[in-house]
Amino acid sequence: MTLSDFHDVQTGFLTSPEKLKQVKYILVDLTLVDALNLPYRDMELIAQGDMRLAQNATPGVLCAVAAPRDLGFGLARMWQVLAEKTKWETMVLRSRAEAEAWIRERAHEKFGLDI
Repeated sequence: MTLSDFHDVQTGFLTSPEKLKQVKYILVDLTLVDALNLPYRDMELIAQGDMRLAQNATPGVLCAVAAPRDLGFGLARMWQVLAEKTKWETMVLRSRAEAEAWIRERAHEKFGLDI
């Protein structure tokens, strides 16, 4: 994965601001990602893009990252710190199952959603 991959997703969300306002949670699954080409500067750019998303999204969006490999986990934790200004509720976990469970629990508690 590269900065371009993340940028494409962010751009997709930004082109549909009405849909973005409906988003309550995001799950980023890095389980099948074999290589991440993301230097620190790219992590800053991803976080800046997420700030633009947060300005148009429901406050307090839940964002779970499933990152079983050490590199992905470390980069996701770095992003988590850089993205604190989004005011999203974020969690970096080691498996998709853990990420889904966290989202189910928090979405129910925070938004009354049963997913």
